[in-house]
Amino acid sequence: MLEYALPNAQARNIAVTDTSTTLKALMTTAAGVALVLPDTLNAVELTNEGPDDVRFTTDGSTPTAARGNDLGVGATRMLKGVYWANIRLIRTLITNVKVNVRVGRVVKGD
Repeated sequence: MLEYALPNAQARNIAVTDTSTTLKALMTTAAGVALVLPDTLNAVELTNEGPDDVRFTTDGSTPTAARGNDLGVGATRMLKGVYWANIRLIRTLITNVKVNVRVGRVVKGD
């Protein structure tokens, strides 16, 4: 993945809450500035730093604490060929979850 440079380091460290929220909104909140990212980004790496699990969807649908792809504590998922702005996340329990995010573009051979 060719990583895209974000405006600041805080944009990479999002807090996932009990409300299904887009990745873009979570990154904007973390960064403290409006994010303008190119539509050509097609890869996202998510690392759950805990303390609880996260669920996510990549098609814009709404995840719940019981529905969506699971991202367990300590797990990293590389999502390739997805439109980053369609990703939505939610925590599964009562504590906000810290997730580290990298966005970029995959090229042939990645």
